[in-house]
Amino acid sequence: SMHKDAERMQHALAAAGVASVAAGRASMYGTDEAGDVLAWLAAVRAPADDGRLRALLATPTFGFDAAALAALDTEAAAVRAWQERLQQWQAQARRHGPLAALGPALAAQAPRLLAQPGGERRLGNLLQLAEDLQLAHAGEPGLAALHAWLARRIADHDPQDEAEQLRLESDADCVR
Repeated sequence: SMHKDAERMQHALAAAGVASVAAGRASMYGTDEAGDVLAWLAAVRAPADDGRLRALLATPTFGFDAAALAALDTEAAAVRAWQERLQQWQAQARRHGPLAALGPALAAQAPRLLAQPGGERRLGNLLQLAEDLQLAHAGEPGLAALHAWLARRIADHDPQDEAEQLRLESDADCVR
């Protein structure tokens, strides 16, 4: 398909260090970042669940590779620190909505993401998703309802839906 060709071209440009944007339409719920946010919600809902924590840390957003994940097997203190962070995020999300918790979580990952090809775009997608999650939270209070809502949006994403369009605010330097 043309979309796949455009995606391949973007990957080739990114690999060569050239920032680019595809002019076609894309739904924010069809991005890898939407899956990362879903993994974040799943982990925040159950801070003691080691599987969900590891699934979150393995996302591109959190960037743990196989070696870093394996190291957690012998680093009980590190695992506890992450579980405490999840508990804090859960409390913040319950009190102030998901953006209050996800915003700082993303800010902590931003330097690493921005150092990677396409990182600015990915961070932009994540922030857009976080804002959308905050809006949805008004109608879907509770982390379980929000998780179900996001899973539905990902399953049903529509690249033609204006409301789902990715914002392209920082494309000044990009090849089209």
